[in-house]
Amino acid sequence: MALSPPPANFDKLALKVKEVSATKLKRIGRHDSGEPYFGRWGTSRFDSPDKKYGTCYCGQTLDAAMAETILHDEIPVNGAFPIREEEFEKRFLVTYDEVPSEGALRLADLTGANLKRLGGDNNLSAETPYTVTQKWL
Repeated sequence: MALSPPPANFDKLALKVKEVSATKLKRIGRHDSGEPYFGRWGTSRFDSPDKKYGTCYCGQTLDAAMAETILHDEIPVNGAFPIREEEFEKRFLVTYDEVPSEGALRLADLTGANLKRLGGDNNLSAETPYTVTQKWL
């Protein structure tokens, strides 16, 4: 079953929010400076299709950060991902310092029961192409 677009009144629904400290985030990037990087390509799962804003893809674990970048388009072979060493060598692990004056990041919790209440399901994390997932922002 395909992911449905968000309901017409999505902008009026109360979102559950999680606060996450920037120090908990990890990102695998191609830049050794200028982070956080907010890409404006409009081609990824949660990008703005009209490029009005950028998206920074991070994870709370190194595994999640790698899944968002190095493994994103890879297909496992016999239960493993054969990645060439060069793919790791041209990337950087980025972590973030706490910004006391800004506080924690406030993120919409689009998981589990919170997502279901909004009319979504786990296809939000798996659906391709991204035309429907981008509407959920």
